[in-house]
Amino acid sequence: MLKEIDRESQAAFKALQLNNEGAAIEKKGDRPGALEKYRAAVALDPTHVGIRMNFAVALLRLGQ
Repeated sequence: MLKEIDRESQAAFKALQLNNEGAAIEKKGDRPGALEKYRAAVALDPTHVGIRMNFAVALLRLGQ
């Protein structure tokens, strides 16, 4: 049980890192690069509302 909790915590932390990297990349104007970071973050933590929102906004901005 502790291993599962640790794995989930690590995934959530990595997802937040990817989300933050995506935001930084997006600010530099690289929307496709940001989208891939957000996509990876959502894959790790699909329940995080902020990450899902960033992913959705990036999709919209790219016309997808």
